[in-house]
Amino acid sequence: MLQLAGSAYGQNSIRDLMRMSSGVRWSEDYATSGDSDIVLMGRAMRSGQPGAVMELMRTRPRAAAPGSLFNYSTGDSYVLGAVLAAATGKRMADYLSQKVWTPLGMEADGYWLLDAPDRLEMGGNNISATLRDHGRFGLFFLRQGVVNGSRVLPDGWREQAGQPGAAVTAHGQFYRVTRWDIAISGGRFPPVRTRSRSTTAPSPPWASSASSSTSTRRRTWSRWSGAPGVPAGSTRPSSRPTPCSAPR
Repeated sequence: MLQLAGSAYGQNSIRDLMRMSSGVRWSEDYATSGDSDIVLMGRAMRSGQPGAVMELMRTRPRAAAPGSLFNYSTGDSYVLGAVLAAATGKRMADYLSQKVWTPLGMEADGYWLLDAPDRLEMGGNNISATLRDHGRFGLFFLRQGVVNGSRVLPDGWREQAGQPGAAVTAHGQFYRVTRWDIAISGGRFPPVRTRSRSTTAPSPPWASSASSSTSTRRRTWSRWSGAPGVPAGSTRPSSRPTPCSAPR
């Protein structure tokens, strides 16, 4: 990607990003009074300036050799999302709708926070969905990426995703214990019953927000849908939730 030419990320493979082992410095300390990288990312996003988040990623220094250290990094995931969008020529919301949301028969619109109005989805966070659709995604993971007999994810992906591919930082160890061990524990989710009646998408996050103008808020969340007849990947045109058909 031209935006990252000459940066520390220019030395990384896509696999490094997928395993959060880029070696690019990143602090995921959420204390809002500090200046950790995740806090700086939030400030860049809230500025509403196109390219502000990418510029932050471009200026992060290298802390370790590529692929040598796992460090939980929303930044790595953001860059990975940007690479995906550039490689496919699609908005990430459209790609998600095509590959996952529609095949899984999600019953409501999803929402994905953008890094600036009408710009790139935040590849590392802020996807909003109904609780039932979160459950469907959990089943998708539990069933190793197989939907209606068709494999969406490579065989063995779940097990590989549940193991660190490199030494783990202290912060990364927290995510290993609370995320990976659960993911590979073989736990069972309760069955998800689909409803035959229509349902309503969740109220968009800006509906209760007092910050920024209504027109700006409407352009900072990308919407997509797995429901027939609803355009995927569009931004919410109004603050009212849109009914969509539940899967049958």
